[in-house]
Amino acid sequence: MRKALIVFLSFLLLILLLLSGFFLFLFSPTGDEFFKPYIKRYIEQKSGMDVAIPEYQLRAGSLKMTLLFEKRLQFRTVANYSLFPEHIKGVYRLKTKGFRYGDMRLDEADIKGTYEGTSGDLAIDGKGTAMHAPATYRMRFVEGEVKQLEAKLRGLPLEILLAMAKQPALAKGKVDVDVTMPQIGSRGAKGSAALRLKNVFLNHRLIRDLYGMEVPPKSRVEGRVDAALNGEQIDFAAKIESTLFACSLKEGYLNTETKQLSGSYVIDIKEIRLFSQNRLQGPLLIHGKIAGREKQWHVTGESRSLGGVLAFDVADAITMKMKEISVPKLLHFAKQPAWMSGKLNGNVKSDKTFRQGSYTLTVSHARLNAKILKKQLGVDIPPKTVLVLHSKGTVTDGNVQAVATVDSPLATLKLSQIDYDIAKGVLKTPYRLSIADANRFAKIKNAKKLPVDIMGKVQYGKGLALEGKISGLGETGHFSYDGKRASLKASGLYVERVLRLLGLPVYLRGETAVLVNMRELSPMEGSFRVSGKKMWTDPVQMKKLVGKAAKIPLSLSGKGEIHRKRVTAEASLKSSLGDMTLTKVKSNFQSGKFSSNYTLKIPDMQKLQQVIDVKLYGALALSGTLAYDKYLKITGVTRSLKGEMRYTLTGTRFRAMLKGLPLPNLLGLMGYPQSFLGTVSGTLSYDLAGDSGKADAQIAAFRIKPGKFTDMLKAVLKKDPSRIIYKTTRLKASIKPHTIAYTLEAKGTRSTLSVTQGRIDRRNGRQQGNIKFVYEKYTIYGKLAGTTQSPRFILDTSALIKEKAGEKLQKKLEKHLGKDAGRLLKAFGL
Repeated sequence: MRKALIVFLSFLLLILLLLSGFFLFLFSPTGDEFFKPYIKRYIEQKSGMDVAIPEYQLRAGSLKMTLLFEKRLQFRTVANYSLFPEHIKGVYRLKTKGFRYGDMRLDEADIKGTYEGTSGDLAIDGKGTAMHAPATYRMRFVEGEVKQLEAKLRGLPLEILLAMAKQPALAKGKVDVDVTMPQIGSRGAKGSAALRLKNVFLNHRLIRDLYGMEVPPKSRVEGRVDAALNGEQIDFAAKIESTLFACSLKEGYLNTETKQLSGSYVIDIKEIRLFSQNRLQGPLLIHGKIAGREKQWHVTGESRSLGGVLAFDVADAITMKMKEISVPKLLHFAKQPAWMSGKLNGNVKSDKTFRQGSYTLTVSHARLNAKILKKQLGVDIPPKTVLVLHSKGTVTDGNVQAVATVDSPLATLKLSQIDYDIAKGVLKTPYRLSIADANRFAKIKNAKKLPVDIMGKVQYGKGLALEGKISGLGETGHFSYDGKRASLKASGLYVERVLRLLGLPVYLRGETAVLVNMRELSPMEGSFRVSGKKMWTDPVQMKKLVGKAAKIPLSLSGKGEIHRKRVTAEASLKSSLGDMTLTKVKSNFQSGKFSSNYTLKIPDMQKLQQVIDVKLYGALALSGTLAYDKYLKITGVTRSLKGEMRYTLTGTRFRAMLKGLPLPNLLGLMGYPQSFLGTVSGTLSYDLAGDSGKADAQIAAFRIKPGKFTDMLKAVLKKDPSRIIYKTTRLKASIKPHTIAYTLEAKGTRSTLSVTQGRIDRRNGRQQGNIKFVYEKYTIYGKLAGTTQSPRFILDTSALIKEKAGEKLQKKLEKHLGKDAGRLLKAFGL
């Protein structure tokens, strides 16, 4: 027994010696270096990060240690501990500049704190800055797991939070975060969290670059997110408001085990133009519900912003229902004028890829807005024109096959085989537009129906391409357009039908041919030709235009070039009245300015009476320039009358300047008897709108041609008046709508001739006036009568008697012409 006790005590002594040696080794610098690799390996396994241990000192009852994670994050601690009983208490400091590891981002962090407890129950707190924000926290570890947590961050930069969530920095500002978890664990976890946005502004440049949306530079966002954890369930709510939109989420629910999420939402977009790359406009309010987990989601929504109800359901399939949607509101939403009213109803079904599905759309109770269509397209349509639109189709493997029709009393449009590739965004279809009566566009009543048919193919992708054939307007008409080029080739076109289709009065009838080839549309580069041989003016419309039902045969030919916004051309017009040639024609599409040189040859002025209601005679050739810039201006000259006449028409004001014009030629042009000689110079001004004007002319070498009147005076005076040449002659006239009042004063060496109170009735040509003829000592008075075509001269015998030589002159007249000389003398040619 004693021996056994000695052996046991000896063994116990050995154990004590070994333990003493072990602790001496453990708490020595050698032991520190020995255990460093094991500690490093253990921490790296637990953290998943590269770890260095610059400092490690374990002594009896104390510990000093410094850890360096990923060469950027430094953790330093000093602690006191006891093994019996187990207890540790220490301080630590966490410091880094720009530390990032995976989704973890601390940037410049500096946190100081304390810890106290045992390995199975340890309390930790800290305070400092993390991610550029003040932070405080408190947590409790039990058996190596966090059981309690309380943390606060104030002014956390939002862009850092978005980067940790792997999202672009669409906004900048500050976020406050509060987390309180009094109980953490798999059973009965409880807690709450709150996130508040303050002084947050959208990054308008990044939003523009990423999504093509233009938002105001200083668009502010404010909001709050609250969540409460109770076991496996998280209840949450959110409310975000900005100058652009408002969004709220209520009754939010998330199961942490099943990952099931649900909630109801309201999205109020104040101006969708900012979110649709300027393709849409107006407010949009949507409310609905969301439910699902991971990639399986079910979203429903409804909006009444467009008048009716727009409802959608998104899950494994997508359905959309439109009920009584207001078409004017829909057009406004699509940034279009309200050119149509009505209600839209329809259904859309599709899978989530939009590659399989079907749709039906109908617009009923629709009316076209005649005023808006007139303003936008320049098209006249009858007011209150009704129509019905219907379309249906299917989607197979991302390809839409559909048909569409638009029916109205005016026209029917059929798209018989719509083919739309969703991926490529290309639509192709044949089309047919049948216009029931083109006369209705021109508001022509009681006319024979004019049906017009346009059919062809259309393609729409990156641009619009169109080609087709027009029938009903003539023999052939083909056109094409692809956004870059355009062409039109038509022959045998009935001019009156084209004018009616354009909504213009039918002043011209017959056939014409047109060829337009636009090699480029932007900038505009092209050429055109137009010709018509069998053409004539419409008598009915000409009567409305000039008051004469004139049917004038004519032919037309012209050609030109289009360069950018300018046109250069030349044209000729031949008719039974005369020929006109236009050269150096220049026109500007943008400004509306027009200019041209012209020549007009009229072989017989008498034929113009059917147009201008004034009878003129002889031939006339005019040449000059035409110009239009806000008003029409015509300048020109004619030398057809041997002298020169220059004229200008500016708006409604006409002015002519005569120089050296032979008087007989001028009288012949107007159809007056050519009873006078001389050359005329002077001015004529006339207002076409007021039908009034003035004339002031000088007649050089004025003479009266031989005739009965001169023969009579020659017998009485023993002097031939036709040989008298008046040095100065002045004619003044005032033109009114119905009359012409004039005076004439002719002065010679020994003779004068004057006409006062001269008056011509423009309606019937009747004239009147007082005449005074003086030759040396003789004075003869008379009156003008008759018409301009058949004038008469009446002697005033009572005036003759008053003269000193009156009795002698009276006797000579009676001797030469008889006792009736004091009455009516025979007409003489004026």
